[in-house]
Amino acid sequence: MNKVDIANKFFDGGFSCSQSVVCAFCEDFGLDTKIALKLSQSFAGGMGQGLVCGAATGAYMVIGLKYGRYIAEDLESKELNMKKILEFNNKFLDVNKELTCNKLLKDDVTTEEGKQRIADSGIKKVVCPKAVESAVKILE
Repeated sequence: MNKVDIANKFFDGGFSCSQSVVCAFCEDFGLDTKIALKLSQSFAGGMGQGLVCGAATGAYMVIGLKYGRYIAEDLESKELNMKKILEFNNKFLDVNKELTCNKLLKDDVTTEEGKQRIADSGIKKVVCPKAVESAVKILE
């Protein structure tokens, strides 16, 4: 199973975009899946506020696992990590044209009315899997 397949399996199984992206890379970093699911849950739906897409924030977590610093004085890693985030954002925008949930889904994910319009339109069934897949492919 490739990473896109793994991410799709999580997403199709009811997990969020952020969880699906992070879990596609658990094995690479020796990260326990249960911990990864719990850690990445809060980033779903643009942190529940329609902000940065969960697929992107899940990717940021993966980028942090690979490039993030764990020694305070390691400013080189800090700089490289931020460079990789910016590179990811540019590539994600090339594919998806937007970075926030509200703009991707063309409505307000924070209101019941917005959530209902999103559900009725079926846009989430197209936009979110594309965002997850593109995030994973960019990371690879």
